[in-house]
Amino acid sequence: MSEKICKELTLSSLKDLLPEEKDRKLKLNENYFLDLSKQYPQLQTSDFISFIHQCLLTGADPRKKQIYLIPREQSFKSANGQWEKKTVATTVVAYQYFISKAIQTGQLKSFKVSTDTIEYINPCTGKKISTICSVASVLRNGMDLPVEYSARYPEFVSVDREGNPTALWKSKPYLMLEKCALCNAMRQTFPEELTGFYTSEEISGIESPNVIETTAIPIEQKKEDQQPVVKEKPTVIETAMKTNGKKSPKKPKEEPVKKEEPIKADNGQELYETSIALIKSMTDDYKDKEKVDNILEFIGMKSSKEMLEADFETKKVILARLLEKQRIEKDKNDIPW
Repeated sequence: MSEKICKELTLSSLKDLLPEEKDRKLKLNENYFLDLSKQYPQLQTSDFISFIHQCLLTGADPRKKQIYLIPREQSFKSANGQWEKKTVATTVVAYQYFISKAIQTGQLKSFKVSTDTIEYINPCTGKKISTICSVASVLRNGMDLPVEYSARYPEFVSVDREGNPTALWKSKPYLMLEKCALCNAMRQTFPEELTGFYTSEEISGIESPNVIETTAIPIEQKKEDQQPVVKEKPTVIETAMKTNGKKSPKKPKEEPVKKEEPIKADNGQELYETSIALIKSMTDDYKDKEKVDNILEFIGMKSSKEMLEADFETKKVILARLLEKQRIEKDKNDIPW
């Protein structure tokens, strides 16, 4: 989307498409459309309108990281039976937002989450499966019994195209599963406030059956699968995803996309050192321990040792997420709200 179009789209110019002033629970800057277009150039105007509509109507504040707009590449099965790729927007909220909304009602009495190992029968195969299961219970004022929700690991785990758990699900499976259980229990207990809201941990379980290969963009998107996007400069994520920071030579449209060069023998040592340098710069040389833990959770790693032992492709993903984290921190100070 061109910057010119977004400059013409302000909250006041779209008054007929957005909630009335009396129904709005949040105030955003008039140029917020322009900020979003720079951050997500591959999305459509309608995606931004839908996202801002939800922010204004619910009061979920993107500045406090309560709500996110995530571009995702999906392969849809069209009416003629062919698979077509398309970039779509998914709006997700932080799991803390569920707790916050429940508390704001004044009706939340108590809640708890626990995880244990269980055995159950897979209805599709008839085989007994041993797995972990998180059970969340939420009690609302006026209820005799709490609402309980059981989240089984195979039903919620997010996997890549090879069927392996993604970074966070691999490093923190219990935490991720407990978030899914709690959010579902909260949504059933407070349907008026939370219906239609999902967290990123739950997304893999609510996709359409005609949708496959769901991939967040641009963190794990393969280079050969990217859709062409016209923009003035490449984003920091696109730059990080290019091997050794070198631009690929332009190729005629009719020629097949060339594969990347073989992985270097050092298995991404240069990427690792760059990632460590970024973490040091964002945490005042490791002095801010809380921020170090926050960054490690953001990139799905437990320690620098785990980062060092990761394979080449994982190191590229880590660097890309660190650059994204750095950009998010910078936007907190640069974007005029």
